[in-house]
Amino acid sequence: MSLENFLKERLALPVVLAKARNGWPLLVVLVILFVLAATLMMAFSRPTYLATAVIGPPGQKLDATDLSGASGAAASLASRLGLKRSLGGADTTYDKYMSVLTSNRLAVGLTRDTDVMQRVFRERWDPEAREWRKIGGPVFEAKKALKQLLHYPVKTAPDADDLSKYLATKLTIDAPLSSQFATISITGQTPEGAEAVLAAILKEADNLIREERRRDVAARIAYLEAALPKIDAADQRTSLTAVLSEQQQSMMEIAADQRYAYSLVDPPHAKPIPIAPSPKSNYVLAVLLALVCWAGIIVFVPEGAPWFRLVQRAR
Repeated sequence: MSLENFLKERLALPVVLAKARNGWPLLVVLVILFVLAATLMMAFSRPTYLATAVIGPPGQKLDATDLSGASGAAASLASRLGLKRSLGGADTTYDKYMSVLTSNRLAVGLTRDTDVMQRVFRERWDPEAREWRKIGGPVFEAKKALKQLLHYPVKTAPDADDLSKYLATKLTIDAPLSSQFATISITGQTPEGAEAVLAAILKEADNLIREERRRDVAARIAYLEAALPKIDAADQRTSLTAVLSEQQQSMMEIAADQRYAYSLVDPPHAKPIPIAPSPKSNYVLAVLLALVCWAGIIVFVPEGAPWFRLVQRAR
């Protein structure tokens, strides 16, 4: 029999409808089996939880003084030092903060937090021995030999590169152009772990910006304190004294503010319901697969096959 005649015979509508009427109990059995399989898969799979936080630009800073009134050399010096704030000055710090969230130096900084590393790579951490699990076996040794041959590093514990790869796949930043607020989210294996890791990320990125700003302000204060005794003009000394006072206020702000480069609109929070596996999507997929299998059997299996006899006896 040619393929064309085979398809015409099997796909004829009266034939398909007749076989469907006789084979509907099989559909029920297939749906039950696929739903049970989906339930078992979800029961033994590792859940994934989503933690989110909403952040925005930092509030008005103490050093937001307009230096446009500084005269002569003092104004020029303030401009060269970057002390004169533009209209978007506050956003510049926030933009840097957003860039740090996706940078490699954030991963490097987070490796110093042992709690973050243990939560992210929990399968490789031994809580009883309080050390990273040692990897061995023939497969590891073969990989180790191949890596050494290709001049690749052989790692015995997770490092900043591993954490950077993790953040690249698990950390999501939703910052629409129509809003100054951004939603930061990350997935984890427990709600508490996801919240803790996200909070550590936000804090570490802020600390990086804070320390960078602290170094700049400290250098400016040192320069101004050294330059002031050398200036004789009274108006210039007054202007530079004002600039120095502003930088000292900035240093106080850097040391005192709980958050420097961003404001926390909504703190990290993870719902106790996992986002994966999803019962709804898995059960829908199970039913669809059962329908596909049933349709394939209805179309391509002859009506005299054993399963049809079983179905007819069951009826």
